[in-house]
Amino acid sequence: MKKRKWLWIISFAVCAASGIVLLAAACSARASGHMKLTVIDAYSLRAIANARIILPEAGLSATSDQNGVAYLYGVPVRVREGALAEVPCDYGETTIFVYAEGYLPFALFHAHVYPDRMRNGPTLYLFPEGNEDGIEVISMIESPAEEWVKRLLDSYMP
Repeated sequence: MKKRKWLWIISFAVCAASGIVLLAAACSARASGHMKLTVIDAYSLRAIANARIILPEAGLSATSDQNGVAYLYGVPVRVREGALAEVPCDYGETTIFVYAEGYLPFALFHAHVYPDRMRNGPTLYLFPEGNEDGIEVISMIESPAEEWVKRLLDSYMP
């Protein structure tokens, strides 16, 4: 009888420990979102097919279709760090690189990624090679949401 009781206690402890480990793993799993990106020529506004899109932090890539559209699924929601993290935000950020034959390489920093949602955008405007004197790459930064900036500024207001 005592053996059974100890066996039951040990089994319960192992199950409880396993549950705690699984719960911790689930809680630490990073949130992710999805993006529908459109790549177009900055001058003609025509779709650019076969543009290579890379999200370096996420290790994800895609190629635009004949309509200039590419879907990226499971994009990690990278949260802000340091002082900026003190004010909660409903989205994370990622970096997007775009390469297309005949166009300058393009980088978009701080692109918004919303957890568990498909973002329709951003539209990525590529510039043809040779049209921009002395420019070899195009880089842009997506501005933070205005309501978040207001909350951030309010939190530091003297």
